[in-house]
This record gives sequence, structure tokens and C-alpha cells, in this order.
Amino acid sequence: MRVATAISAMGLFLMAGSAWAAPESEFIDMDRDGFRAFEDCDDDNPYVFPGSWEFCDGLDNDCDGVIDTPSCVADQDGDGVRASAGDCDDSNPWVHPTAIELCDRLDNDCDGIIDRAECVDDEDGDGWLPVDGDCDDDNPWINPGAPDVCDGQDNDCDHVIDRPTCWLDDDNDGFSETEGDCDDDNLFVFPGAYEYCDQLDNDCSGVADDRPICSTIDQDGDGWPAASDCNDIDPSVHPEAQEICDGIDNDCDGAAEAEGCEQEVDADGDGWLPSEGDCEDGDPRIHPLAPDVCNQADDNCDGVLDPPYCRQLEDRDGDGLSPAGGDCDDTDPTMKRGAPELCDGVDNDCDGDVDDRCGSSGCEALGGGAAAFGCATSGSGQTDGWLLLLLAAGLLRRRRD
Repeated sequence: MRVATAISAMGLFLMAGSAWAAPESEFIDMDRDGFRAFEDCDDDNPYVFPGSWEFCDGLDNDCDGVIDTPSCVADQDGDGVRASAGDCDDSNPWVHPTAIELCDRLDNDCDGIIDRAECVDDEDGDGWLPVDGDCDDDNPWINPGAPDVCDGQDNDCDHVIDRPTCWLDDDNDGFSETEGDCDDDNLFVFPGAYEYCDQLDNDCSGVADDRPICSTIDQDGDGWPAASDCNDIDPSVHPEAQEICDGIDNDCDGAAEAEGCEQEVDADGDGWLPSEGDCEDGDPRIHPLAPDVCNQADDNCDGVLDPPYCRQLEDRDGDGLSPAGGDCDDTDPTMKRGAPELCDGVDNDCDGDVDDRCGSSGCEALGGGAAAFGCATSGSGQTDGWLLLLLAAGLLRRRRD
């Protein structure tokens, strides 16, 4: 009976075990994205798996239970269409489902097709056809997406020649852009201006520093003439300078930064990089222009802990006062402003007088009764008169008793 019961129980256990076993299909990676079916929330889509990039496509790509990211509901490029609404490139305002398909090797209208057949008829190769609004298909600088410059032409095809500011003299040098000012934000640049050796086309001739002397003069004294120096008004910039991470082409090689500068970050957000002198990029209170205060730290990165005056604020003998607060000897805790004056040969109360409470004869180390009163004998060996009277009175009282 017991054997039969045991066999029955084992049978039930095996049946239950087979019921609990997962189907074999759950251990197969159908879409070959590296995750098996029981791990993947959609094993038919290789772009959906735990840790995948979350696209704005109405799917839970990373299997976190949330469809799309919060940014998907925003219109990132301001073209009026969100990524979740079909914008296939929400970083480009020229790309969205209702955009015109331009000849720019982009899928502007998000239909899955890059450019249209007639793009071969774009005569100037600027990506715009006459049917798209190109008002001069022989000039690549003229199309609806071009900037409107002050050149007497309708560059952006808005049916307006030049913008209103083209007629204004923005830098008050006497010339507007329409009158030939090639930099209307710099009052030292205009047609006919004196050509300085400053890497600028001061006279708007089309060539910067075109005076013969500019090729030989060394204005910044760094040993390199202007013809070879990419910035002859900055002595830290020349072909043999060390390239640092400062946004400037220090060594005149055409690159503004040294290799690896793109990885450097301002960790504490104080506006200074380590390469610019931030000696503690984990503390925004420390950088080359920070105020140097008394805190046992090199706040301004000058290599010195605290300014010199901080020594006057320290209480080195632990008596509660610093030199600035009235301690005339910060190595002796018995000396400070307000301390009791002892007969020890020092100015305990810092009032400028040594042992000033012990009479005119001064104090010296002395054993016996006189020392108990805080005063010693004078240099001649005679005690003060008031002390003798006090001792005499004591003797008389003892004899009467």
C-alpha cells in the first residue's frame, strides 16, 4: 500500500514538473538580437531587446515597459512635427512628412525615398529646383534656404532684395554693407581703411594684411614674422608653440585644439578646464580667478595655501585669541589680551607692560613668603615696604595669642 502511494505521488510530481517546464521556443533567439525569447519583449524584432536604444517609433525598444522617451513628445527641430508623429529626423527642420523633397540626398518627406527623379535637373546643384522655389537655378548661392547677404540680389528667393539692415551703418564707421563694408561690426574695417598687420582685411580689398611690411614684421615679439605667424598680435601663438586645450590654434597647424581635448570636460562647472589652470576640477570654488580665503586650500590655484594675512587669524596656542584678536605671543597660552598678569617676566595681558601689577621694584623668581603674594625682591635684595608691614602685623598678632 505504501509502495503504491509513493509511486502515485511520484507520478503526480513528474506530471507537475512537465507542466511547469518552459516551452523549448522560449530559449530560442528568433530575431538574433542576442536575447532569447523569455528575455526579449519582442523576439520578432531585432531592434527590440533589453538595453536597446529607445527610438521614437511607438515601440518599447529597450523593454523597460515604457514606449518612447519623454523627448519623443517634443518637437526637437521646431518643424511642427514630433518624432512620434512621423518625423524621421527630428534634428533637421527640413525633414518631416509634409516637407518638400529636395535634391539634397536626404529623405525630406520621410517617405523612405531619398530625392526624386527630377533632381537630375538641378542645374546649379544647390539642392533646389525651380518648382521648389529656386528663383535662379544657375546660381548655387541663390535658393530658398540661402542666407540673404547684402549684395543687391534676392539670395533667399523671398522676393525682397537684401535685408533692411544692409542699408544701416552698424559700426558707425561711415560705411554700410551695401556701400562695401566687409565687416560692419568692426569700425576699423571699411573700404579705404588703413591696412594693419592684424590678420584682418581692414580696407576690404579682399586680402588681409596685404601691405609688404606685414610679411616681415614681428608685432608680438615671439620671433615669428607675420607671414609665418597665424596670430602676430599674440606672443603665445606661433608655429612652435605648444598646443593646449583653449579653443585657439596655438601652434598654427590649422587645428584649434590638441589631440584629446575633445574628451576634456569641466567637471565642476566653474568655467575652467584642468588644462586652463583649474587645479581642483571637482570643486567649483577653486579655479584661477577664485578669491583666496583662509581655509587651508589653494583657492586660486597659485600654488600657495592661503594668503599671508591668514597667519594673523590663526590661534596656534589654543588660548582662544589670534594675533589679530589681541594675542601678543601666539606660542604661549598664558599671554593674550585680558589674561591675568603674572610675575613671570612676560607681558601676560598684552598691554605693553611686563609684570605691571607688582609694584615699582618689579618681580623676580623668589622662594618663601614674598613669592606667595606674587612679588619678588628687587635687585638690591630689599623687599617692598608694604610687604614688611604686613609681615610685622602678623608677628604681633601671634605674640598676643
